[in-house]
Amino acid sequence: MNETFISFYLAKGRVHIFPSALHGIGDPPFIRFLLSKDGKTMIMEPYDHKEFPSMRVPKSMYKESEKRAQMEISCVPFSRMLAKWLNWEKDGSYRIPGKILPVQKLVLFDLEKTYSIHETKKEVDCE
Repeated sequence: MNETFISFYLAKGRVHIFPSALHGIGDPPFIRFLLSKDGKTMIMEPYDHKEFPSMRVPKSMYKESEKRAQMEISCVPFSRMLAKWLNWEKDGSYRIPGKILPVQKLVLFDLEKTYSIHETKKEVDCE
């Protein structure tokens, strides 16, 4: 399955990344996000060290004995920047569908298909 999701909970400044996304890009120690200039897509890619734009992936994400349903990170500046860019409600919760591209080791998120988690979910096609 090449579909995955990322969720933003703005009231708490939390971002949830589904494990399938991390596994699909090779279980990296760090990740970073890049936004397209047109604001329509966001890429998550593996990264090899800690820098300002990167986020550490907890080692427990990859341990069988400690498997988690999702990776939760606190990233208020990134969440606020994205919320402003996409005109989200400041206390809203949003989910973005993505497609895992394992050969390129990228996850491509379609920002135009973002939906509010608390609304009735619209049909999401991640093909």
